[in-house]
Amino acid sequence: MWQTAEVKVITVTQDVFAGSNFDIACRKFIPAEGDSLERIWKRNGVTQYYPRALYAIANMRETSDAIARFVATRTGPSVQHYINVRHEKLLQSIYAMAYAMVFRPIRFTQNEDLQRLLQEIFQM
Repeated sequence: MWQTAEVKVITVTQDVFAGSNFDIACRKFIPAEGDSLERIWKRNGVTQYYPRALYAIANMRETSDAIARFVATRTGPSVQHYINVRHEKLLQSIYAMAYAMVFRPIRFTQNEDLQRLLQEIFQM
């Protein structure tokens, strides 16, 4: 149950490209029994606690669609970025081969099911 009708927008970003982001609309909620209201973990054997904000995603369908659009439009450029980073030659060559198989499939396969599978793997 929502505590207020006010919607707050959180902009989620990632660190590879400037301008690569999407928005999530959130609303303050009234906690129900069983809701997790704090994050709990152990550090050096001592239990740590951090309270969670009482906000939740306002519209799961819209948020799901926004994430799907983000992934669909950023997968190729993100992988290309890691291909261009020259620190790890093995990783670079693996990404380059996989990128070519997904985004330039004529060179490797005419199998559309395989191409779709590779695209889905990249998007994960």
